Amino acid sequence: MVCSNASKSLLSTLYFVGLYRVLLSGFLSDKFGRLKTCYIFMIGTVLFNSFASILFVHDLFEPNVQQVLFAVVRLFCSIFANLYAVITVLAIEFCGPNKRVLATTAIYYAYILSEFLVVLFAYFIRNRYLYSVYTELFSSILLVLW
Repeated sequence: MVCSNASKSLLSTLYFVGLYRVLLSGFLSDKFGRLKTCYIFMIGTVLFNSFASILFVHDLFEPNVQQVLFAVVRLFCSIFANLYAVITVLAIEFCGPNKRVLATTAIYYAYILSEFLVVLFAYFIRNRYLYSVYTELFSSILLVLW
């Protein structure tokens, strides 16, 4: 193995297995509608990221159980993280043909701005536990504002 710590490798692998979420989000969007799927993915993202943050900060279980539970929660975090694709398709459907490029560009500018905010949080909050809690609180506030 390249990585001497197999648990970190397992966590990364499970997170990227969840990247096949595009198939799930497309199916759910066609079945239940894009707006309902957007709400489901947004609530799922906040809930599972909150739970991952709690597992990361507090020692609630034995270390082995907590690692497995954290890996499973991160898998679900990656599944629900497909929110941007659902929002992009929703914005394209709401806009007319002349404004579609502008709508998609605006959504990706919002994504870049949020990534910039994550970097600013990481720069000013040096404690990784507080960083995990504060970034989750910020996304919970955005859920309320939606």
